[in-house]
Amino acid sequence: MIVKTDRQTACSLYTAADPVATFNQAYDSGEITIEGAGTIDKVKVFIAKQAMNLAGMFGAAA
Repeated sequence: MIVKTDRQTACSLYTAADPVATFNQAYDSGEITIEGAGTIDKVKVFIAKQAMNLAGMFGAAA
């Protein structure tokens, strides 16, 4: 898998008090992108994105 971001975003993840929340914000805003390098990885990325969308739906309802 290929994860793309810039140095500033990577540093903010490293120093964040809550790296998961910081990652989610950066991913949602497009500062981080994730791509599959091959067919299997592309399927994994698709499934992970769908799971994140589903989790976000339940998180918003809570």
